[in-house]
Amino acid sequence: MTTRNVFFLFMILPVLAFADTSDYVWNEQFIKKSAEAAAGKPRSQYDVGNMYLKGQGTGIDESKAFEWIKKAAASGYLKAQFKVGFMYLKGLGTKKSYSEAEKWLRKAANKNYAPAQYYLAGMYRDGQHVSKNYDKSLSWLKKAKANGFWKAAHEYGKLIALTQRGVAKKIKPKQVAVKRVEPKSRAVVNKPTVVATADSNLRGLLLRSKWLERGKPAKYLPSEITQCKNKNDGLYCVSKKDLKGKRGNTTFTYRIIINIKHISETGEFSASYRNNILSSVQGKPVVIPGDDGEADITRPSPIIKTGLQRTVHSLECQLDNLKQISCVKDLGRSIKLTRR
Repeated sequence: MTTRNVFFLFMILPVLAFADTSDYVWNEQFIKKSAEAAAGKPRSQYDVGNMYLKGQGTGIDESKAFEWIKKAAASGYLKAQFKVGFMYLKGLGTKKSYSEAEKWLRKAANKNYAPAQYYLAGMYRDGQHVSKNYDKSLSWLKKAKANGFWKAAHEYGKLIALTQRGVAKKIKPKQVAVKRVEPKSRAVVNKPTVVATADSNLRGLLLRSKWLERGKPAKYLPSEITQCKNKNDGLYCVSKKDLKGKRGNTTFTYRIIINIKHISETGEFSASYRNNILSSVQGKPVVIPGDDGEADITRPSPIIKTGLQRTVHSLECQLDNLKQISCVKDLGRSIKLTRR
């Protein structure tokens, strides 16, 4: 580790004193990612920014979040370019600036990043920095919809309805004869069909769905085996039935307790979970034959204590579209969840 990185870690360690130290997984990840970010790794700069934004492994600091995410964006990291534009748009961690928001959102939108296309469409719809233009708004929404962004189909239908109502108001009714006849049909603009696919509330979408992992009921989201309910600004989930596990030759039954938080309008959310061990049966020791006449090595199976486990696992998730969620477990293994 370079002197620069050691100095950087020395500076950030006091921050951890104010963090939620119950989740040591995030504390360790924050230290690791911070060193990588200081060394100039764009993905880690983005991750550190999100940790500051959500208070994961450190205290919440929106200004520092913006600083790190913008560094990643300047290096060309696509998700960071979108997030910087979004933060400028909302005034999150920085002063609101529609001109900067439009610049960064367009960078990501031109690279076919669906969330950026969606929010750029909103700027054209509302005339934020750019001239109000429904045609351009619909064009970007159509791209975001084609790329699977979960809110785009709903907004596209609403904007189609709005524009067609505007056309209908401009059509003057034709003069008809005094003689009254039963009208067969009216020559007016057809009512638009609003695309009723997206649930604009992500929490509601998660709660009302049944999710699968590799074709089986997901353990971490609402499914056939996991029941969730609203809790504060997130979701609280528990297993509905006993689950089976094995470590070495030791078998155990358990249930999972999951907290889902940081549910964002951009389709991001975080989950943390712990296993509650209900019972365990220690298996037979594992015997490893010795080499060249050496004695065999006997390794006992692990002892798994009952009760709520101390280890906290984390998931960082992104709703790709209405049918799929991509998650990263403990900032390492990737997980795909699909909607049944």
